[in-house]
Amino acid sequence: MCKVSDIKKLTPKLNPNLALINGKYYFLNLRALMCKAMEHGFGIGAINIRGKHILDATLEAAFEERSPLIIEIAESEQEYCNLPPSRFANLVVPRIEEFVHRYGYMIPITLHMDHVQKDLSLIDKAIKVGFSSVEVDQSKHPLEKNIEITRGVVEKCHPLGVSVEGEIGEIGAAEALKDQNLQDNLIKYVPKVDEVIRFVLETGIDAFAGFFGNGHGKYMEIPKITWDRINEIGGELKRRDIELPLVMHGGSYLETVDYDRIEVFVHAVKCGCHKFNYATSLSDMLKSYLPKTLNEKMEAEAKRQNSSWRKMLGKFEEEIDRIDPSRLKNAKIDISYHLRMMIRHAWRSSGKSEAYPPSFYTV
Repeated sequence: MCKVSDIKKLTPKLNPNLALINGKYYFLNLRALMCKAMEHGFGIGAINIRGKHILDATLEAAFEERSPLIIEIAESEQEYCNLPPSRFANLVVPRIEEFVHRYGYMIPITLHMDHVQKDLSLIDKAIKVGFSSVEVDQSKHPLEKNIEITRGVVEKCHPLGVSVEGEIGEIGAAEALKDQNLQDNLIKYVPKVDEVIRFVLETGIDAFAGFFGNGHGKYMEIPKITWDRINEIGGELKRRDIELPLVMHGGSYLETVDYDRIEVFVHAVKCGCHKFNYATSLSDMLKSYLPKTLNEKMEAEAKRQNSSWRKMLGKFEEEIDRIDPSRLKNAKIDISYHLRMMIRHAWRSSGKSEAYPPSFYTV
């Protein structure tokens, strides 16, 4: 589990496979980066990447803000976007080196495999090519089984310097989606405090994610987050002297409800949330710049795959490359500006980011 006192010990600890990929630069593991976030009281954007265009815009935004960044790809993207861990890592590393050369400094970055639910072998593949963090999402199982699987992943990853995020309360909770009065009944589906404490203590995870409300894009109602329960969980962790960051999944909450107001992040950080997953509106923005015919083609393929068109973006990357360059340039500018607002307010939620020493950026 993450302890602020572990910062000096953990920050230099690398996954040796990462050093083999890029030689000069490396990614912090999630544990080390989250320790920094808890110590200084800020939040970090965790951006789900669906193809190189969103990756470029994301890196541009983070480097412009001199902000820490979590770059992540979910298990579901592997199937639809043709972005297996090796290809994803080989896409990310050269891009980062280009930005380091352009800006003259390196920002702290974590490379994270998100929502591994079905294919646990993806964790091995991700570690092999240099991912510094993974999320094993077994929230679909009863708590006992979830603990067993998650603990096994932790025992495998920690000796390699790889952090593990675990989860309770399946984000797309099937029962919650069926609930006609979800707004009034959210608390029924949110993890209980004692469940979270047991899960954390028995698995040894480095970050905890939970179903904290209908913030995900798949919910049609007005987004609502169970702030009281998040606060209870964060408070109990603190009371037990367990310094563990909470993860706010469903960044669409922040995108829909005044996401660009720093007060939202300040409130979340006070409740113990330091990692904010974010993706939905970035895909929407890119789509708005694509020709109608390509959009229709993506939607048709998504329907055939019984999936979302958003997950088709990586699969249609070559066709996106062929559209008018000026359109793509404007799309990246738009996405980057949008991300800068989100990253800026999470990163600066502590009010101290400008005062951090230059060594914080030296990885």
